Amino acid sequence: MYSDIIPPKKNKSKLDKIKAEPQKNKVLKYEPIITSREVYHTIDGKDKKSKLPFILMILTLLILSIVYYSVFNNKTNISFESKSTIFEIKDNIPMILSEKNQKASTTLSYNLIYNNEIKDRNIFAPLPEVVASTSDQVVSAPVDYFNLNTSTTSPFTTKKVKLINNTNTTVPLRKDTRFDVGGVTYYLENTANIKVSDKNASGTDMIKYKVIGFKGSDDYDNFYAIDYIDESQSDQTVSTGSEIKTVTGPDDEILSLIPENFISLKKSYVFDNTINQSALVVVDKKDFEKVLLTNSKILQDYVGLLKPVVDILEYEININDYELTLDSTTGLPLSFKNLTIEIKPMIKKDLVAKTFKGFSKETMKKIKSEISKYINMEIHYSPFWMSNVSDEDNISVEVK
Repeated sequence: MYSDIIPPKKNKSKLDKIKAEPQKNKVLKYEPIITSREVYHTIDGKDKKSKLPFILMILTLLILSIVYYSVFNNKTNISFESKSTIFEIKDNIPMILSEKNQKASTTLSYNLIYNNEIKDRNIFAPLPEVVASTSDQVVSAPVDYFNLNTSTTSPFTTKKVKLINNTNTTVPLRKDTRFDVGGVTYYLENTANIKVSDKNASGTDMIKYKVIGFKGSDDYDNFYAIDYIDESQSDQTVSTGSEIKTVTGPDDEILSLIPENFISLKKSYVFDNTINQSALVVVDKKDFEKVLLTNSKILQDYVGLLKPVVDILEYEININDYELTLDSTTGLPLSFKNLTIEIKPMIKKDLVAKTFKGFSKETMKKIKSEISKYINMEIHYSPFWMSNVSDEDNISVEVK
């Protein structure tokens, strides 16, 4: 028996479509407090983790490490190697005895070290200890010579003189009595009582040095000093006209007293006609440098190129060759001519870090380029990506 009701047909295509569609996973988001990494739970039981927070954490640690290394390991090494340069100075460098120099910035002061000088007369020797006494030492005539000094305190230049008394009585002189020596004031080294001189010792044909305090009195013309000539110095002769002078330098004991900050012009000694003695000319290194830079255009250009590092420089100057222009009357130097020097910039190592701390790479590169003709300069940064010189405590300096 058959039913008249026909069941509805199943839509197989729709069912197949439903079965074919992938099931969507329901995701439950879970954020752990400690790791802060997002964890996703799916209905199939498989967990999925986001990689983005992990990557950000690694980048943060890397950046912090770089910053830490840059801050606490920032070091800079600066090295210098100076070059010596020889210059021929054609400019006129005027010279004058130190006690007469009124233009110290443009005129070079010099001192004279005389031949056969005893140690306590050398201008560089320390003053002898003064023994306290109730009265000044009195030197009574006859004596061979007396000392006149350009100053009452060291350093000073000393001149040997013979005192001539053509008055009728003994003339007492106090210590530091002033004498006019060619327009320069000299001072008597000790007190003295000068007896009437022998007529044969008047020295009428020699230059007379008058006592300034006697001016206006009869003693002014009858009491004076003349240059003392040591007859035992057989190796020297006074030159007049074509006569030849024998000029010798000071002995080793005297030369050993010259301080290191003085330059000795040993190529040729001079003959001081005012006292008939040969002498060595010495100049102070600092004065020499200052006057050279003032008078020489070529050295002004040299120093100008080193201006970026002027605060850390001093100069070592050596005289290789020279000629002196001498006064025809006194025989003393008037100026340098044909001067050849060797100059080398010296780095003040202790000032480098203080000067360059915090300078940018660009600034250091510019300085290096400007001074490269006379100074080789190398800068190394650690780490290499640093853009500035480190602080003072982390700068190392090397001077080759």
